[in-house]
Amino acid sequence: MDNLDAYAASPERGRGHVLLEWPGPSQKALCDGRDLAATLDLRQITLSVLHDHLGLARRQLDHDVFPDGADLELLPDLLV
Repeated sequence: MDNLDAYAASPERGRGHVLLEWPGPSQKALCDGRDLAATLDLRQITLSVLHDHLGLARRQLDHDVFPDGADLELLPDLLV
Protein backbone atom coordinates (compact mmCIF):
# COMPACT_ATOMS: atom_id res chain seq x y z
CA MET A 1 0.00 0.00 0.00
CA ASP A 2 1.57 3.28 -1.11
CA ASN A 3 -0.81 5.69 0.59
CA LEU A 4 -2.80 5.63 3.78
CA ASP A 5 -5.97 7.66 4.19
CA ALA A 6 -6.82 9.44 7.43
CA TYR A 7 -10.39 9.04 8.54
CA ALA A 8 -12.46 10.93 11.06
CA ALA A 9 -15.03 8.56 12.49
CA SER A 10 -18.39 9.82 13.60
CA PRO A 11 -21.71 8.09 14.26
CA GLU A 12 -23.39 10.18 11.56
CA ARG A 13 -20.85 9.20 8.93
CA GLY A 14 -20.77 5.53 9.82
CA ARG A 15 -17.62 4.25 8.12
CA GLY A 16 -15.70 7.54 8.42
CA HIS A 17 -14.84 10.47 6.23
CA VAL A 18 -11.58 10.98 4.36
CA LEU A 19 -9.84 14.14 5.54
CA LEU A 20 -6.52 13.78 3.79
CA GLU A 21 -4.23 11.39 2.02
CA TRP A 22 -1.10 10.44 3.92
CA PRO A 23 1.88 9.06 1.99
CA GLY A 24 2.92 6.71 4.80
CA PRO A 25 6.26 6.25 6.54
CA SER A 26 8.29 4.94 3.62
CA GLN A 27 11.79 6.36 3.19
CA LYS A 28 10.84 8.19 -0.03
CA ALA A 29 7.88 9.87 1.69
CA LEU A 30 9.91 11.25 4.61
CA CYS A 31 10.70 14.95 4.76
CA ASP A 32 14.48 15.46 4.76
CA GLY A 33 14.81 11.69 4.89
CA ARG A 34 13.82 11.51 8.55
CA ASP A 35 10.52 13.22 9.41
CA LEU A 36 6.94 12.32 8.56
CA ALA A 37 5.61 14.67 5.93
CA ALA A 38 3.02 17.24 6.93
CA THR A 39 -0.18 16.65 4.99
CA LEU A 40 -2.53 19.17 6.57
CA ASP A 41 -2.03 22.63 7.99
CA LEU A 42 -3.70 22.61 11.40
CA ARG A 43 -4.78 26.20 10.75
CA GLN A 44 -7.23 24.74 8.22
CA ILE A 45 -9.00 22.84 10.98
CA THR A 46 -9.13 25.95 13.17
CA LEU A 47 -10.45 28.10 10.31
CA SER A 48 -13.06 25.52 9.40
CA VAL A 49 -14.35 25.22 12.97
CA LEU A 50 -14.47 28.99 13.45
CA HIS A 51 -16.24 29.41 10.11
CA ASP A 52 -18.70 26.49 10.23
CA HIS A 53 -19.40 26.24 13.96
CA LEU A 54 -19.11 29.84 15.14
CA GLY A 55 -20.21 31.45 11.88
CA LEU A 56 -17.26 33.81 11.48
CA ALA A 57 -16.94 35.24 7.98
CA ARG A 58 -13.93 34.21 5.93
CA ARG A 59 -12.98 37.86 5.52
CA GLN A 60 -12.83 38.25 9.31
CA LEU A 61 -10.82 35.04 9.70
CA ASP A 62 -8.29 36.18 7.09
CA HIS A 63 -7.98 39.62 8.65
CA ASP A 64 -8.11 38.91 12.40
CA VAL A 65 -7.28 35.26 13.04
CA PHE A 66 -4.70 34.22 10.44
CA PRO A 67 -3.64 37.32 8.46
CA ASP A 68 -1.12 35.20 6.53
CA GLY A 69 -3.61 32.40 5.84
CA ALA A 70 -5.57 33.69 2.85
CA ASP A 71 -4.34 30.71 0.80
CA LEU A 72 -5.70 28.17 3.33
CA GLU A 73 -8.73 26.24 2.17
CA LEU A 74 -11.67 25.53 4.46
CA LEU A 75 -12.27 21.83 5.05
CA PRO A 76 -15.76 20.97 3.82
CA ASP A 77 -18.09 19.01 6.08
CA LEU A 78 -15.60 18.90 8.94
CA LEU A 79 -18.39 19.31 11.49
CA VAL A 80 -21.49 17.21 11.32
